[in-house]
Amino acid sequence: MNKRILALLLAFAMLLSLAACGGAQQSDGDTAADETAQTEQAEGTAEAAETAENTDGAEEAAEEAPALTDEMRSDVVAYVTDGAIHMDDVVMTVDGVDITAGVFFYMLSFQYYQASSMYANYGLTLDLTQTMEDGETTMADYMCSLAKEDVQRHVLLLNKGQELKLKLTQEQEQQLAELSDYIDDTAALFYTSSIKDIDYATRASMFATQVNDYYYGENGVEAPTDETLADFADQHGFYTCRYILLRTDDLEEGDTEGKQAQQKQAQELYDQMKDLSGEPLLTKFAELQAEYNADGNTEPFSFDEESSLVEGFREKLATMKTGEIGLTDETGYGYFVLLRLEPDLTQVRSNYLSEMYNAKMEEWLSQSSATTVPALDELDMISVLGKIDTVQAAVAGEMSAQEQAAAEEEAEVMEEAEPAEEAEEADQTENEQAGVVQP
Repeated sequence: MNKRILALLLAFAMLLSLAACGGAQQSDGDTAADETAQTEQAEGTAEAAETAENTDGAEEAAEEAPALTDEMRSDVVAYVTDGAIHMDDVVMTVDGVDITAGVFFYMLSFQYYQASSMYANYGLTLDLTQTMEDGETTMADYMCSLAKEDVQRHVLLLNKGQELKLKLTQEQEQQLAELSDYIDDTAALFYTSSIKDIDYATRASMFATQVNDYYYGENGVEAPTDETLADFADQHGFYTCRYILLRTDDLEEGDTEGKQAQQKQAQELYDQMKDLSGEPLLTKFAELQAEYNADGNTEPFSFDEESSLVEGFREKLATMKTGEIGLTDETGYGYFVLLRLEPDLTQVRSNYLSEMYNAKMEEWLSQSSATTVPALDELDMISVLGKIDTVQAAVAGEMSAQEQAAAEEEAEVMEEAEPAEEAEEADQTENEQAGVVQP
């Protein structure tokens, strides 16, 4: 086992989020207009995985990590539940489909790893005893409820795929084959599961793409028209624009002259373009944007009603017509020269598909029936997740130790090969000096 196995596990686990969110979310990119301080889920999880895979000081980490015990290996679910539940026990039934503990705990372990990794990225520690807004539900119990819903969503996707006679693509089947090829029993322990349960959950999650395409793809039964997307954009305050920022937030407090200079520069840029329209305006704006935009963005910027923007940016754009330029008052960042564009229907479509898919999934969930066994409901989730953390640390520790051993073995082989190579080079030199031609 090596770090690529754990990375592959993580990559396939990320497919779980497809079943939950139903497609790509809008990505505006980092801009001075966007005040949202958020980390993309995939990026955050990838960083956490990179940290877990970092082999610097692997030997020390392996010494500190707990060891994988025979109890963990024989039945990891029994270990984390203190024997209350075993790997192959049925713990849920969704629309008549029995779900084993291995599938459920795969979902739960993913929820825990995702949350703890995101907290770690901010230098924080996940507190499983923390209560939610209701003041009663702990973070641990909340993760359990999310895992139960994840199971229900995955069964719905698999059932819907069978009902609509959908099939996975050749690429998806290849991914599943790679999963089976590279994940061994020890790697599966990281997600408190078995290979067959991970395969089941991953296959089910992959149907999110097929179901989405069936309803909303290019030839989908409910595929949106451009008119539908345009209406959606209007209803959700979706804008696309270009902007040039002249910063004032980086000036020293009381630097009135600096602010006046930036305001003057913004006005001059606006004046250069105020009488232009159409292609000449687009060309000139792009040219000035590349030269003057303080945050370096040279691409169109799209956002909707959910986007958090610096005050004054959205408000000014809302007063402008498509193809018109405008100039903001001073905002928290500085002055913006704006050019409003037609909404980017590609971005609008992404948001539309996500909203429609989620609405359809919620409809299916409301019509679905899911029950859990008492043994699952009675678990102390704080204790369970604490033991899941121990198992994940043990798997990572063993992985690091094996990588360290492999690296040392490779170094030894290289050291042993060096004298032979040096001798061969010496012989080659002697032969060349003696005029011997080597074939």
